[in-house]
Amino acid sequence: MATVVTILGFLCSTLSLTFNAIAIATPHWLASRGRTNTDIGVFRHCNVDSGYCGDMDTLGAIINSKDIVWFRTVQATLLLGCVGSLLGVVMSFLYHIRFFESHSGFKSLTIVNIMTLSIELVAVVLFGLDSEDMFGLDGHTVTLDWSFHVAIVALCFIFLSIIFHAMEASRAADLIRNMQHRLTVWTTPYTLFVDQDQA
Repeated sequence: MATVVTILGFLCSTLSLTFNAIAIATPHWLASRGRTNTDIGVFRHCNVDSGYCGDMDTLGAIINSKDIVWFRTVQATLLLGCVGSLLGVVMSFLYHIRFFESHSGFKSLTIVNIMTLSIELVAVVLFGLDSEDMFGLDGHTVTLDWSFHVAIVALCFIFLSIIFHAMEASRAADLIRNMQHRLTVWTTPYTLFVDQDQA
């Protein structure tokens, strides 16, 4: 039967994936205001004046040309983090329904979540620190928008998921140690009677 900690870990993993999907799908990481008013996301941008929204294939028009490679790196890093978040949800679900019965399963899930948190944290920090240099073309004023904060909320849920899955891994390890101790006691001569006397 699933414990409360397992359910909370699965719920946090699901919420982190949901917030990551919202952050990636929306063009509101950055509000760039100047001669052309643009809302810029990691994978989409929108021209506020004309209402046109498109993908980031014409980066040269909205970003400093020297930063295009750097921005593509941020995109790839964030996408890799989202794949890790999806993997964490799938693994958490499979352990939640006891599809895998392994005491080391929650340890591997915790490691996946730690790697996902690290990768996404790098992407969010780099975007936040260099966004003004990248998108501040021709004196545009640049401010971080709500999708950027949604990505930070996703990071918080990944962190909570790490805590819950680490707690479950610790509990599972304690159960295994307890069973090994009982098996050792039961297979040793005369200790069965000592155990009964102490009970």
